[in-house]
Formats: sequence, structure tokens, C-alpha cells
Amino acid sequence: MEDEVIDGDGVPDLERINAWVKGVIAEFAQTMYPGLNVRVA
Repeated sequence: MEDEVIDGDGVPDLERINAWVKGVIAEFAQTMYPGLNVRVA
């Protein structure tokens, strides 16, 4: 993950971090609650 969210200057890219967190939450919701259509806004 670190390589994906930190640019060449060593500064975290908050947009990439936010997208990564949303992806993790969506994957968790889909795995834990497969019958529900959970959307992450």
C-alpha cells in the first residue's frame, strides 16, 4: 500500500489513500454481507 499512496517526494497522496480505504471497506462489506448491496460513497 505504501508505494501506492506516497509519491516520489515522500508526501502522502490523500486522494489515493481515500480511494484505497473506500476499496477496503467495499471489499469487507461485500465479503461479510454478500446478500446486501452496500455502496461506499
